[in-house]
Amino acid sequence: MKLHSLLKPAVLAGFVLMLATATRAMACDFHYRSNTDPGTQAIINDPSLPDPPISDADCQRFNHFADFLKANDIAFAISSDQFVNSGVSTAWAVVELKDHYGLMSRQQGLSTRVQADPDDTVARRLRYYAIVRAMFMLDLDGAIQNLRQTEIKDGLKPIPVFH
Repeated sequence: MKLHSLLKPAVLAGFVLMLATATRAMACDFHYRSNTDPGTQAIINDPSLPDPPISDADCQRFNHFADFLKANDIAFAISSDQFVNSGVSTAWAVVELKDHYGLMSRQQGLSTRVQADPDDTVARRLRYYAIVRAMFMLDLDGAIQNLRQTEIKDGLKPIPVFH
């Protein structure tokens, strides 16, 4: 893994996130780098959490970008948390792109999940669902364009134009 000296120290980890719907033949198979906190990484890597349903269209859209992100050393920066309070379980997630210079896209995917079931296990599941949904809510094309424009503005060698 090659990181530019401008990249601040962070927890970088590779992982595979396989998401499949029970009723559809298509599966999303993502292998990518992420820049996450240890709590978020633990949620992502927890095999006991059930995968949320993902549409074929979401899978196809995401898979369209996957090779480009890997080839250009672009990671997902994922922040998330969960809590139980006042009789409900709540979780949220924010997903952005981070390039090899350490620059973050200004585009974000956001998701919040709430369920009237005050339980830590429920909150963990909601957090995982929020992470996955936030990934699909991220405008990947817009985030890539934003990173490229910022790199050019900062006088850095920009990532290629995505086609």
